[in-house]
Amino acid sequence: MNMNLTEKIMVEKLKSLEGWSKDIIDNNVIRNICIGNIKNCNDEIIKNDNIKKDFIDFAEKYGISANKYTIKTVSNNYEHSYIMLIDEQDYNRIQKIF
Repeated sequence: MNMNLTEKIMVEKLKSLEGWSKDIIDNNVIRNICIGNIKNCNDEIIKNDNIKKDFIDFAEKYGISANKYTIKTVSNNYEHSYIMLIDEQDYNRIQKIF
């Protein structure tokens, strides 16, 4: 299975014992994964805007419809990252693939 770096990170966390972080929003269990960069020792933040597209591609590849996930951007003086929120049912379905 051919995967880009973002997908590899997502799948490795998915396969781990603890999995993606779990939250409850409006009485719904959701999973979230955050991928990005924090400020380095040179006081720089590497901004990889491809991560958002990689999240969208991941959703399409594994059959998560656009109304079943949300992608948020975190960009401030300390980090630049993206957070993907998906429904627990989709998370469990994808987890079974791996």
